[in-house]
Amino acid sequence: MVKYGNTKIPVIKIPKGTLLFRAVLNPESDYEGVDNCFPPQYNVFFYYSPFVVDGIPEWYHRIPNMQVYVTTHDLKIVSLISPSKFTRGTRLTKKQFMVPCNKTRKACLQPRAYDPCFRESFLEKHPTLLGWTALGNNDVKAYKESVQKGLLGDREKYVHFVSDSRGIVGPPELAIYPLKKRYMEDIQPPKDTDLFNYQHIASISRNGHDLEDFMNQHAEKVEGKWYYVYKP
Repeated sequence: MVKYGNTKIPVIKIPKGTLLFRAVLNPESDYEGVDNCFPPQYNVFFYYSPFVVDGIPEWYHRIPNMQVYVTTHDLKIVSLISPSKFTRGTRLTKKQFMVPCNKTRKACLQPRAYDPCFRESFLEKHPTLLGWTALGNNDVKAYKESVQKGLLGDREKYVHFVSDSRGIVGPPELAIYPLKKRYMEDIQPPKDTDLFNYQHIASISRNGHDLEDFMNQHAEKVEGKWYYVYKP
């Protein structure tokens, strides 16, 4: 737990070696930022399973490959899933530790209103918090509709659900700042990839069975959790 005023905020650890999956047209930006910049509130979004994006075709159908990463060290993040009372919607509540990203200070990138960001005063007090995990209501709805239509088939077994205090149940997302040390100003991304919270290990086609083969050979489910660790 950490505190913001009199509010206790739950913090969890995502262990070193956790597998993270990201479908993005320009994976270079995960190390280079946008316009060669990382603002203080730069969020890189991942799923804990490669097949969540198959259930959200509106966003991901044009992206041919899945980018696979592992965490390079233990990540301390805020929990927006049960038993936490906080959710992605906390950003819309006044005087909370999270705000819509477009309510943060002016930066080198235009932030989005529908994404949560830490309030600046909270971040300055807790700079070692490197991100958050949560459920996105629209993504969960889209995913479940795809499952009902049979679009995932056997791949559904690789996706694990959590819940939040709104009663939403589905596959969570993870948003993390790229670097092990958070900077409170815009910075130029470093060339040394050892400074990042994630390490890229593979780019795998989403067609065929290559991703399923990868999961069967290299992913070990953590007991009682919703994520996998990497088995080289």
